[in-house]
Amino acid sequence: MLTFAEKERECERIFEKSGPFWHLYTDGRVMEDFLCTEEDFKTAMTALDVAAVLFKKVRIITFELMSNHIHMILNGEAEDCLELFERFKARLRRILKTNGRIINWDAFKADILSALPVMEKAFDDFRIADAVEAVMNSAKRSNKYIDETAPWALAKDEANKDRLSTVLYNLLEAIRIIAVELTPFMPDTSKAILEQINCTDVTYESILTFGVAKTGVKVGTATPLFNRIDAAVMLKEIEEEIQKKIKEAENAAEIEGIAKIGIEDFAKVDLRVAEITECEPVKKAKKLLKLTVFDGVKSRTVASGIAKWYKPEELIGKKIILVSNLKPATLCGIESQGMILAADCSDDDVKVIFVDGIPAGSKVR
Repeated sequence: MLTFAEKERECERIFEKSGPFWHLYTDGRVMEDFLCTEEDFKTAMTALDVAAVLFKKVRIITFELMSNHIHMILNGEAEDCLELFERFKARLRRILKTNGRIINWDAFKADILSALPVMEKAFDDFRIADAVEAVMNSAKRSNKYIDETAPWALAKDEANKDRLSTVLYNLLEAIRIIAVELTPFMPDTSKAILEQINCTDVTYESILTFGVAKTGVKVGTATPLFNRIDAAVMLKEIEEEIQKKIKEAENAAEIEGIAKIGIEDFAKVDLRVAEITECEPVKKAKKLLKLTVFDGVKSRTVASGIAKWYKPEELIGKKIILVSNLKPATLCGIESQGMILAADCSDDDVKVIFVDGIPAGSKVR
């Protein structure tokens, strides 16, 4: 009687003499159910019998037919074994299609993975919008996959538990790939998605293949990535913005109309060159400076809101243009007897119009 060690060596010798063994299978995580009835399984067995007859150099050691994937242990040369496996799949696909059922072995997986090469080419061509569109197409394909598989219906029957697990895994893996692809465009959103699905496989290399996401990992709490848009509120805000623009346009038109005056109106304004002889800040008002100006005939006091842009010592001795016939007005207890001309250069910059070199009292026209 042979000892266990001797039996083991005898088995090794037989295996070595028999040639290489190969385990070939389809990935059930990315497959739809295609063997759904007893008749389907009989069809698969017939297709396998045909393959065995065509490839006599290959020994079918064992096989397993599942509803959405296939396993085979084959003995023979690698090229022959692979061809038998592919011929079997092709024949099975053809027969089931004739019976009204279409097998697309890796359709969903292929669709999701197809986005990456499109993105890479778009980046090379500096077409960022096309890269974003490729990612969005993957998201749309995932939504279509949900409609196709109807996981809510699968969840109602305990017999569909395994199928439901496959569908949910496929969706989770698609979400992971999409989230990683979104990183260049929406890094915060991408991070939030990956945290919610509790995924750590976020490298570029991890999205080159489908099926990297680990099974058995509990996903996090789902929270909205974006606030829901209230259509009524949004329409109200749009209408308010439109009305605001209309009002601004009307106000602009009114200002433009007022600016158009006749020569007789302009002639009523007396503009004179005046020299600033004294200048001091107004204690009660941070914006005002109290100016004493000589208009060629007499000195007068003018209050001007230019304290933010000029220091008193910078103005003494400067010649400015004075509106000399403006009615006096009291500002912070100071009777202002005129107004000096200045220009608004921007929202936060004012320049006094200086006319140094022109004698005080000269009329500006």
